[in-house]
Amino acid sequence: MVQKQMALRTKGNNRRRSTSIFSSKLICGDCGNFYGSKVWHSNTKYRRTVWRCNHKYGNDEKCQTPHLTEDEIKEIFIKATNQLVDIKDEVISNYEEMKEMLFGTVELESEQRQLEDELNEVAGLIEDCIKENVRVALDQAEYEKRYNGLVERFDKANERLEEIKAQIAERQARGQQIEMFLKDLEKVGVVKEFDNDLFLALVERIEVGREKVVVRFKDGTKVEG
Repeated sequence: MVQKQMALRTKGNNRRRSTSIFSSKLICGDCGNFYGSKVWHSNTKYRRTVWRCNHKYGNDEKCQTPHLTEDEIKEIFIKATNQLVDIKDEVISNYEEMKEMLFGTVELESEQRQLEDELNEVAGLIEDCIKENVRVALDQAEYEKRYNGLVERFDKANERLEEIKAQIAERQARGQQIEMFLKDLEKVGVVKEFDNDLFLALVERIEVGREKVVVRFKDGTKVEG
């Protein structure tokens, strides 16, 4: 059962999680800040917890996005997830067609190897340049110019190499995240009640606008809740 599998995956996280599962998930459509929980009428029988923009009254202009109760958030999730389940075959198929273009790293890895070869070559040239200057009485102005040119070439290649490594890591991590998301989605049927682990497994964020609420799932799919 998908809930049991996701429960095992999130068991360690649950031990450390002291805040609500909705923390850092709800985004204000007006200002882009997170929603936070607020307790209303705390000392009365009408006490209840609502979620609203943390900066609702902290900007020059008051945010007009609505507050939400936890029950409303749960209903939004259930509704949006069932809409996603209805098209999950299409979502999975589209990913299979696009994953190489979106998350493939073949070209980046090829450039990485070229840059590593370039760095090895230039490092050797720098070493030879230094040794030659020790052995032979070179014109120091010419030596400095040559040496600095090689160092600049090395630094430029090394900077690009670090960029490539970061891009490869980002693509691989994002691809793995979506693969995991789709495996979870594939096992989900009609959702009839809210489930914490399912929420954490599927939802990237919930964008709360003035007129509508949009659930963004971890594969990038957006569904109005």
